[in-house]
Amino acid sequence: ASERAALMRAFGERVGRHRLAAGLSEEELAARCGVSASSIKKTELGRKEPRLSLILMLCTRLGLSPDALMRGLLVRKGARR
Repeated sequence: ASERAALMRAFGERVGRHRLAAGLSEEELAARCGVSASSIKKTELGRKEPRLSLILMLCTRLGLSPDALMRGLLVRKGARR
């Protein structure tokens, strides 16, 4: 799998964990973000690369900072963590 695909899967898994922790269904989160439930599902499965506007809306609706949602996902080859 490509690095991009792995990044999208990791991001999606993180969104899903935070959604569940917030007690929201995919449909509820989608309604709060103004997108379709399918869009949330595809994002969580790593099948769709979300736009920046959706990432920011997810942060707002899940009560997270962008840093909290993204931290640790972007690690450059050869870079120390």
